[in-house]
Amino acid sequence: MNDIRHVKIVLKDGHRAVEIPEEFDFPGDEVTMRKEGDRIILEPKREDRDLFEWLRSLEPLDEEFPDVDEGLLPVEDVDL
Repeated sequence: MNDIRHVKIVLKDGHRAVEIPEEFDFPGDEVTMRKEGDRIILEPKREDRDLFEWLRSLEPLDEEFPDVDEGLLPVEDVDL
């Protein structure tokens, strides 16, 4: 859905608010809000989101993992 709607910001109970048009409505009565740059993103609140789902939603990192044991001697086995 790439529909764009212009809506007014209103003052309601001391807070700025927007009315969500019917075609953009969410199920339930709570959403998750986050800010990315100058965008505010609303998503339906999901109670059942697990760690793996959250990790899959992250953007990939563009940096290589450092070689943390570079230059160190090999580990010797220890008998306990």
